[in-house]
Amino acid sequence: MLREGDGVERLNGGAPVPLGHALAGILTNPRDTFARFPDRQPWLAAMLVFGLVTAAAQLWMFAETLPDITQGAKDASEAAGLTPGQAALAAQVARGVTLVLATLGGLLAPAVQVLVTTVAAWLVVRLARVHLSFSSLFSVATYAYLPLVLLAVLMAV
Repeated sequence: MLREGDGVERLNGGAPVPLGHALAGILTNPRDTFARFPDRQPWLAAMLVFGLVTAAAQLWMFAETLPDITQGAKDASEAAGLTPGQAALAAQVARGVTLVLATLGGLLAPAVQVLVTTVAAWLVVRLARVHLSFSSLFSVATYAYLPLVLLAVLMAV
C-alpha cells in the first residue's frame, strides 16, 4: 500500500476500487492500482473469485487422473480381499474423497498463501518500523495473488 508522497497520487479519494477494475489494473498497471486502494480495500470478493478459479483449475487437472485413482483404489481393494461390490464401493469413495479434497484445496489454498504472505510482509514492515496495518497488507497481498491464480489456470489447461 503506497502512501501519499511516494510519487503516486490517490485518484479516488480513498473509495474502494471496484473488483473488476482492481483485477484488470493489477495486470495492466499494478503500481497505480495499488496506489488507488484505500486503507481498507475490500478483499473478500477477490478471494472468493481466486478460490473458485483455483478449485476449478484443480478439478480440471484431476479430471485426467481421476479414472486412474478410481481404478487404483478398486485394484488395491480387490487385492486386499474385498468382494467386487465392496471394491467398487471403495473406488467410488476414493473418487469422492479426491474430488472433495481437490475442491477444498483449491478454495483454501489462496487464503492460506495470502495469509502467509501477509504475515511475512507484516513482520518485515514491523522490523522496518513502518506503520501499515495488517488488514491493509492482507488486502494488497490478496490482489497481488492474481498472477498465481492465472498460473494455476495455465497449468490446468
